[in-house]
Amino acid sequence: MLLTRRQFLQTTAGLIALLAGGEYGNAAAASFGRPAESNTLVILSLKGGMDGLMAAAPLNDRYLTGCRPTLAMTGSMLALDGQFGLHPSLAPLLPLYQAGQLAMIHGVGSPDPSRFHSDAQYYLEAGTPGSKHSKSGWLNRADALLGGNKPLSLVSLTHILPLIMRGERPAAAMANIRDFSYRLGLLREDNARLAQSLQSMYQQSDYPTLQATAAEIQAVVEKLAAVQQQSLLPETGILYPNTAFGRAMRQLAMLIKADAGVRFAFVELEGWDTHIRQGTANGPFARQAYELALGMAGFWQDIGARQQSVVLATLTEFGRTVQENESGGTDHGRGSCSFLLGTQVAGGRVYGQIPELAPDNLAEGQALPVTTDFRAILAEIFRRHFRLTKYQAIFPGWEAGAKPLSLWKQ
Repeated sequence: MLLTRRQFLQTTAGLIALLAGGEYGNAAAASFGRPAESNTLVILSLKGGMDGLMAAAPLNDRYLTGCRPTLAMTGSMLALDGQFGLHPSLAPLLPLYQAGQLAMIHGVGSPDPSRFHSDAQYYLEAGTPGSKHSKSGWLNRADALLGGNKPLSLVSLTHILPLIMRGERPAAAMANIRDFSYRLGLLREDNARLAQSLQSMYQQSDYPTLQATAAEIQAVVEKLAAVQQQSLLPETGILYPNTAFGRAMRQLAMLIKADAGVRFAFVELEGWDTHIRQGTANGPFARQAYELALGMAGFWQDIGARQQSVVLATLTEFGRTVQENESGGTDHGRGSCSFLLGTQVAGGRVYGQIPELAPDNLAEGQALPVTTDFRAILAEIFRRHFRLTKYQAIFPGWEAGAKPLSLWKQ
């Protein structure tokens, strides 16, 4: 028995919004670049402003302990390259660094000096620092250039579709795979009825956009139903944090192992805004760092052989001040550090340039300066992982530097 029109509209309204990101999806979007094959990019957004100087501290900087009398912990950091040390709570990532699969880039950030979370996050996701006129995100724009029609090409493991995923291409937001159907009032046994309703009510429409949207919805429902039927749970010994972030990473691994066609994925980990009692080996930063490291390491182990086609990068809207504040924390800064993980990444190194932490070398006398535009890292990922070099179409108004960062193995 077919669903009534009212039932159908109630059921699919949320899914249409998720797929379109606030704008109708367009399955017939033009392909402007060479199609990607089966590669995946995972973006982890560390929301709140991650302290790069605590994640990867310069061990030999003579100013660090003076700037951070209670927060500097150079003596207990995990050795990386003789110049930098890794926070001990990030220890699950150390084997990946030692295996040459994990790289760190220091001094990463946006050229726009805003220290407001909302503005900085907007610039990060739109890819247009200093301009708030974009209604689309750079992941969606990149997907449009690569083309193809896989229903789960753009997936955000969040409740709400973020700006980075919005644009002309259909994108899906889901807290987890099972919840995706549940939140929309769908049961597994309703999939056949939904498909019939889609065909009878929208695919006969005179409007191509409605026809395309119906096809997109049906494809997503069918793909997720197939994924749920597979045995894709982590093997014994693979650990994820028992948190929303950990569950999102586990769900993403399931989608990748199911060959669901995920090209771009977005996951966020909030809680990096450490103004008060930031802590050293223990405390808010340490807890966040361990959750991040355990989630990344578990995900990487979980996807197994598919590591060959996956790259993971972390981004944060800004870093923290070099000087600690009177509350034992740090305030909004500029540059931070990013992690880049992949089998083809030239890992086992800390990239980027950061100056000696003397006041005259700091941004506005207090923050780590931005020496690597976050878009330069992403441009290299697009070039090497997707053979995509139309950077102006992905990041409007940005000119790539003449010299790449050389983050890939030769």
